[in-house]
Amino acid sequence: MLYGGTGIKSEDLDMPEDLPERFQAGSPNTLGIIGLKMATDKILEIGMEEIRRVKNENFQKLYEVLEEFDYDLEIISPRDNNVGIISVIGKDYSIKDLEKILEQEEVVVRGGMHCAPLAHFQMKTNNGGTIRFSVGYFNKEEDFEELKKILEEVM
Repeated sequence: MLYGGTGIKSEDLDMPEDLPERFQAGSPNTLGIIGLKMATDKILEIGMEEIRRVKNENFQKLYEVLEEFDYDLEIISPRDNNVGIISVIGKDYSIKDLEKILEQEEVVVRGGMHCAPLAHFQMKTNNGGTIRFSVGYFNKEEDFEELKKILEEVM
């Protein structure tokens, strides 16, 4: 933690004894540090309450769009007490097929077991998992309109 890595001899637990290699522990994550600074500046500029408010509004918009297709989609996630992720299963599509259809329409979702097989066993979705939609602060009204249009075409 004090100097990171072991330089050019990764198999060793300690830094090399030879100079200058002994003091060449690697490069700091400068781009990561700059990115973190920019992200925290933006969060502080917008404010956590505003980010939370917009994200919650976007979650409700997404939920309403998906509810319109309840004849073909079963929403697994609760509407209340949610962090912005909605899991669904298709009534007439496998998870893989639905994921592929949506991704062909440039709707980015994640399908499958989501590294949580016991959770899917509990929800009785362990035969393929779910499709996960998520929203955040940067989603716009057009995103929900486009999703609705796409679902109307494919469902």
